[in-house]
Amino acid sequence: MERDTDWPEADTYLLPGSEAVLAATLALMTGHAQSACERQRTALAHKIRHLLFALSQQASLSDSMRAMVGRLHAHWQALPQKPAQRVRPSASGRAAQALMAVWP
Repeated sequence: MERDTDWPEADTYLLPGSEAVLAATLALMTGHAQSACERQRTALAHKIRHLLFALSQQASLSDSMRAMVGRLHAHWQALPQKPAQRVRPSASGRAAQALMAVWP
């Protein structure tokens, strides 16, 4: 592929298909790890599961890579698929939270 010299960042978008899917999956995993919003984490986990399955079916990947991605897919598939219910902290729970803020 030719490089677009008018747009130097174009190199980052010229990945082969399976590498682009892997890069997207890693970016979503990073977002999942950094997000505090349970609803967003659930949506990200759903997309991660989908992309890992797609990667496990990529003929362009080696057998061992497809097997490893398949194991990752099984791990993500086993995670809860709905946001956790938030429970209001009790008075003692709030005290514990305050204590944790003082002594991490």
